[in-house]
Amino acid sequence: PRECAEEELKKCEEVLENDFFLSFYKDDFLKNARLLYFKSFCDVHKRVDLKVLAAKFDMDPEEAEDWVVDLIQKSKLDAKIDYEKGHLVMGSHSPTIYQQVIDKSNQLLYDTSENGSKKLKLNTSKKRVGRGAELF
Repeated sequence: PRECAEEELKKCEEVLENDFFLSFYKDDFLKNARLLYFKSFCDVHKRVDLKVLAAKFDMDPEEAEDWVVDLIQKSKLDAKIDYEKGHLVMGSHSPTIYQQVIDKSNQLLYDTSENGSKKLKLNTSKKRVGRGAELF
């Protein structure tokens, strides 16, 4: 899957370069796509060698290190760099209280809408069967 993501990222870059309307957004798109790919990569691994990371993202090791430091400083990544071993060590993967509340609220909203739509379908089917041509 990760090789597929790298290939798709290169295809996207080629398409964006050749599209008159989208070429203006190429750098922003690639930056955000790399960030998304990187975050999903970090969710799977607890420790990543910076040289491997640089190779995956077609960067120099120093450039990759600067990129990761920038992400950590902007609070887009919960990680630390172990300079002695040359590793990126991921922080805890537990969701924050804020994220837990959002997730729970979304689940309740989904459950409520599912129950409401089932109830609506049940009521409308009963009214149609029971009363013939009558509407609500």
